Amino acid sequence: MIDCEGFVPSVPCPVESQTQQLLQEFRAFRDTEWRTHRDQVSQWREEDRARIVALEVKSKDISGNGQPGRMRDVESRTTVLERAFWSVSGALAAADMYLAMLSHGFFGGK
Repeated sequence: MIDCEGFVPSVPCPVESQTQQLLQEFRAFRDTEWRTHRDQVSQWREEDRARIVALEVKSKDISGNGQPGRMRDVESRTTVLERAFWSVSGALAAADMYLAMLSHGFFGGK
């Protein structure tokens, strides 16, 4: 550290002026850029919280939140459609077999 004892009192010590300048620059940084950064982080956190809440609400809406929800409705409807599909498929397969046997004379034709 530089000792300022030998300087004339009317002339400021160069170390003090440099320190003051650094402090002034730091305060300017703190007052402008740091606050801007802090505001941006705060805004990001608020937006992130809003997205998380929206996802939680959608998740509870889909799962039903302990009660029959959309997923249970979809599962029951899918089960009904699967049963109908297999019933129609079985009927079509039986009709195809019947038509094949009929066309080949299985029922006493030629």
